[in-house]
Amino acid sequence: MPNLRHALSMAGTIAAAAFLLSACSSEPEVETVPLTTAEAACLEAVSATTGGAPASVISSVPTKTGTNVNVAVEGAEAPWACEVGTDGATVLNVEYTGSEGYL
Repeated sequence: MPNLRHALSMAGTIAAAAFLLSACSSEPEVETVPLTTAEAACLEAVSATTGGAPASVISSVPTKTGTNVNVAVEGAEAPWACEVGTDGATVLNVEYTGSEGYL
């Protein structure tokens, strides 16, 4: 009986450890939020301006005149900024917010 108890105790310990380890993940879960029409238009405009460098939306703020979108571009020292019109699709302005020496 002592061997059976020991085996059952070990099995329980192993099962508990496996359960706890299954809850661990080396990669954090990242929630993907769909882009708005304005954000997509801005990303497209920035991509065309930068030659297709990987980019992602940092922020998007509605305004009275449309939407202001800030975009991070891989390799750039500062974000790019877009102004999108009230229709949510027409990009009115695209500009680099840093020094042009760092483009």
